[in-house]
Amino acid sequence: MVMLGPLLVFYYCSRRFEYSADEEAVGFTGDRETATKALVSIYKASELPAVSAGLARIFMTHPTLAQRVRAIVSNGRLTADGLTDMKSR
Repeated sequence: MVMLGPLLVFYYCSRRFEYSADEEAVGFTGDRETATKALVSIYKASELPAVSAGLARIFMTHPTLAQRVRAIVSNGRLTADGLTDMKSR
């Protein structure tokens, strides 16, 4: 039980770093849609889960694709049409 607290903090920090990396990618490419397309490609190639629910999400070191895309969209102007296009590819 003593290890649970630090472990949860570690997982939380790890996910925050991923969000930060996504914003860096947006800054590097200068385009939220391009950065999101790259992220979708990475998730497809590595077969990482696109969504996760409940308790499993707490113990994940990386946010799900849905969470990361939602963060990119909420921090900028990516249209719903553009997002639907990416998912279908």
